Amino acid sequence: MKYIGIDLGQRLRASWPQVDIYVPIAFRWFENRFPDRVKFYLRPATEGLEQAVQDRPFGPINLLHLDAQKNSRVAELDAVWSGLADRCYLIQGDNRNGHVQASSARLVEQGRARPVNLIGQETLHSANFGLLETGPGVARNGLSLDVLAHQRILVCVCHQDDETLFAGSLLAHLKGRAEVFVASFFRPASNRRDTDTREAAMQKVCEMIGATRVQLPFAVESDYPRLRRFIRMPTDDGLPEPEIVRPLRRHPLFGLLSGSAYALMKQFAPTTVITHNRVGEYGHVEHVLLHHAVKQASARYTDAQMLTFGLNLPAADLTVPSLPEQKNRLFDCYMPQWNGRRLYDFALDDETFARVDPQEFT
Repeated sequence: MKYIGIDLGQRLRASWPQVDIYVPIAFRWFENRFPDRVKFYLRPATEGLEQAVQDRPFGPINLLHLDAQKNSRVAELDAVWSGLADRCYLIQGDNRNGHVQASSARLVEQGRARPVNLIGQETLHSANFGLLETGPGVARNGLSLDVLAHQRILVCVCHQDDETLFAGSLLAHLKGRAEVFVASFFRPASNRRDTDTREAAMQKVCEMIGATRVQLPFAVESDYPRLRRFIRMPTDDGLPEPEIVRPLRRHPLFGLLSGSAYALMKQFAPTTVITHNRVGEYGHVEHVLLHHAVKQASARYTDAQMLTFGLNLPAADLTVPSLPEQKNRLFDCYMPQWNGRRLYDFALDDETFARVDPQEFT
């Protein structure tokens, strides 16, 4: 580890300890003990960051911890931006503070940062700290609501309700800003309480968000015993990472789903395609099947970026702030036969999305 410290080193309040004495002495000791690994600037934050970028004592900065001032975090990041590594962790101290949370939200909205969902021992457990990934490389490939605005977006879902459950807040944010097409690939099963109401409910949802709805007629939602011979879900309580035990192209539905998705892409010419993720969000095998079918279609189409819902994925490229009021109105369209708010504890959480390379081998 090589460390750059920046501190004002002034006792601004009588209640403070004597930092004007302690800080310079402490850092002088560290600089003498580790001359090639520690550099200290006794300056205000922004001025010290600018000087550190100019001096570049240890090369690009891989981890940046911002603390103390609560309402100048974006300006401080701007000051050090050109000295950051392409991908840099940003630890926000005092993360409970409203100004700090607002600065994180602003950076994510601008596409200059994205949340990091670390799994295992690396996870930050303290609410006092927030963790983001930032840097020029993140910004170059960044996703944001502003980036998606004015695009043509095709949302491919298995079932009527998935568009609200996994992307309701996103679609509400984009209303009037993007041209959206929502396609459901499975018709309702005949044994549900809401069999006869789901398609009408989805139509109403699409009208409320200003989207065009497409219902494909080829597949009926059901528990496919044969599909479970192709996709095996784990039985433990860990992440629902599926195992593809037989080539999906051999499943009788796969070619139909993939071909239909490709036909929709050719018809609507989207610039962004959004669908289910590789784990089926909460382990739904039909979601997994459609993910791979749409991925194959996107690899053929080549003119759109592909995003998946981020639920239960370890990292997200886009986090969309929840709009509970608007999303609740969308859920109401499916009531009283279906109540996703009660069934799914994540229903009103922030929504996440991950970028996928369709050309990646499946």
